[in-house]
Amino acid sequence: MRWTHITYASFKGTAGRGGWKVGSWSPHATREDLQLIAEVSPTHIETVTSFDDFISSEEIDALPRRFEYRPLIDRSLIMQSVPAGKDATGRPGNVFTHAVIDDDLDSPLKSLYPISLYRSTDLLTPFRAAAVNEAELPADLDEPRTGPMADLRLAWMMVDSMFGNRRQAFYHLQDVLQSGEKTAVLVLNNTNEAAYWIQALCSTLTPNEARRLLHYSTFERAATLPTPDKTMEASSFFVVPASDRELLVDLPGIVVIDPTRPQSSGPQGSWSRMTAGLYTEAFDPDALVAGFIRANENLDDEQIKLARFGDGMARFIRSGTISVKSQLKVFADQHLFGEVSKTPAVQEIPREAQPEPIDVRALASEVIHTPRRAVESQEWSSLRRRADSRRWIGNMSEQAINSIEKLHDSPATELVGYLDFLLKTELVTSINAADPYFRSSFSDFPAMGNWRRLKFTGAEHPRLKELLIDAERDARNRTSAGVIVDQIMPNLNVDRTLHQIADWLHTPEAGQVVAAVNRGEQIRTGRNYFLEDLLRVYFGIALITGDEEMRKALTTLAVDAATRYVAARKQTRSAEDQRAFKKFGEEFVAYDSREFLTTDDQVDRYLGIL
Repeated sequence: MRWTHITYASFKGTAGRGGWKVGSWSPHATREDLQLIAEVSPTHIETVTSFDDFISSEEIDALPRRFEYRPLIDRSLIMQSVPAGKDATGRPGNVFTHAVIDDDLDSPLKSLYPISLYRSTDLLTPFRAAAVNEAELPADLDEPRTGPMADLRLAWMMVDSMFGNRRQAFYHLQDVLQSGEKTAVLVLNNTNEAAYWIQALCSTLTPNEARRLLHYSTFERAATLPTPDKTMEASSFFVVPASDRELLVDLPGIVVIDPTRPQSSGPQGSWSRMTAGLYTEAFDPDALVAGFIRANENLDDEQIKLARFGDGMARFIRSGTISVKSQLKVFADQHLFGEVSKTPAVQEIPREAQPEPIDVRALASEVIHTPRRAVESQEWSSLRRRADSRRWIGNMSEQAINSIEKLHDSPATELVGYLDFLLKTELVTSINAADPYFRSSFSDFPAMGNWRRLKFTGAEHPRLKELLIDAERDARNRTSAGVIVDQIMPNLNVDRTLHQIADWLHTPEAGQVVAAVNRGEQIRTGRNYFLEDLLRVYFGIALITGDEEMRKALTTLAVDAATRYVAARKQTRSAEDQRAFKKFGEEFVAYDSREFLTTDDQVDRYLGIL
């Protein structure tokens, strides 16, 4: 089978533990396929503006879509990742990825270019926990249908005229890619605009060239910009939002291309020069692409696999299919038979040589995306102490901590290596390490039962063993409390209806939980157990009639847990968390409470609780 579909997100547990994992997959998917998707799928998308689960369908549709294409050995990977709201535990920031593996790079796509699959209706984009957990792949899913943004004329309007003539930025992008010395970073307003720019770029290549030579993503952030995979022969380029423009200035190894800012020069390389001469006034991009395909349909295997940027266009120009200026033929001849200029692309932002710590940041970003790679080195220095860290350390730290989840089933060497990396880079601080909330991110991992068998070299961070011992103690001490949480959270989760909550509260199981609460047993406030669910209990408890002691116990539990949550979060964050309590309560009254509040007096009473 050529096409393999796999989904990845934070899913609700069934027979076992929930969390980040593959969801559904094509029947012929291999273990290696599933492992690949688990490793490369993003677990965090930092949107430019915040949102919650109460947004409209139009607002959901406007959220960024991270569409990534990367060529592999004799096959390719297409991934569309979207923000998915809260997961089944109530944790915000879920990301749903629909990945497609194409096992045949030699066979054409119905849509010609991979970017044409952006927003395909065959790529799943569920939002909210219930939709994510119910998302299933159709059994007969093959090549995804072409998306709604594959119109080449509209794509070129985005470059040429819709926001003014941005041809110079387009040529600059081509030159950076052809040079291959640095990574191009394109600054655009949104992912739809990014898709159109990539469509226009691909239309200057044959489909074979676009599928073998380009690796791109429609949405990245400056703080966590990926490090290009040097094992790939493809050239990487990434799109970031305009709000990150200034954060890119100090990053090494990149060329920033902002179409809103004047470019200092015209086309420099053979590919961009041929584009400037061929894509003139009143050109037909669809006709040109068809011409490229015809002019390159009889290539041998070596020519196909050794394609370079602009080869297909040069063959088309030399074929004589259309009348072109003599200078354009000279460019084509020089491209195919002469030495292609290796002049580095003109730098948009002059930079002095950067100190070594910046390299550490690039390597750290690579480890965050693939945490098991932390074992490859013990030489890490602090990122937090860099002069410019204030602008990006928060986002990078959050993503680094979220990535711990990827190591749930990994051996102890990989978990311990990654924790050592977090401590040395100070992506995890001493405040984090002392917080049970942070330690619960990994304290129940299977690897925690084996870490004492590892041989430590003495090069580890001084607090590493202390962190592991504290996490081990947390796991021992929360046995009873864990039972409470494991009962409360599934049965009083936001996905439960109010009637289901009421039914559960009258079961013997619930009675045991309340008895444990009355004995003063503490509950853990780990990363998988979130304030929103606890507040649902707090604001919903008054609707439960019957046992007054039960009502008091559960109310006390919710208030105590919320208070602990605030105290822990205030150590590292601002008072925003306290305002979030009030916001959630107001949203609860406005939406969920309509199931049982029938009079204005009842609504006022609930608002008064806030």
